[in-house]
Amino acid sequence: MPGTDRKRSVKGLMTFIVTAAVFVGCVLGLGVLRFYSAKLAYYLDSLNVSVKRYADQEVLLKQELSALTAPVKIYSYCRETLGMEKVMTAEVLPMYNRNNNNYLANNKININNNKSRAEVPGWLKSFAWLFGR
Repeated sequence: MPGTDRKRSVKGLMTFIVTAAVFVGCVLGLGVLRFYSAKLAYYLDSLNVSVKRYADQEVLLKQELSALTAPVKIYSYCRETLGMEKVMTAEVLPMYNRNNNNYLANNKININNNKSRAEVPGWLKSFAWLFGR
């Protein structure tokens, strides 16, 4: 039976080809996975580098902010750039009280007493919320 041997050899050849194709497919699939993992590792490394760079930049910005908000820096900037000077004397401006027809500077008002908002006299009534009244 020469036809049976031929069928057997064709069947064996097809099995070998299918097995070889599956093996090549697995190898190619593993290669693609390896390439993809290397690509993800590179992306992760670049993200880590940028995070480190931004962290360093944040530290520098915090140092610069603390240097700019230091009282000595503000004072020197105001004096040198804006031309401001330290005032040695303070002037008092008199405020006229319409209710009593005299100046408020002559009235002795104790803002630390326990008066309610309605009991606080004159102009101080509108600012009583500042003193907790």
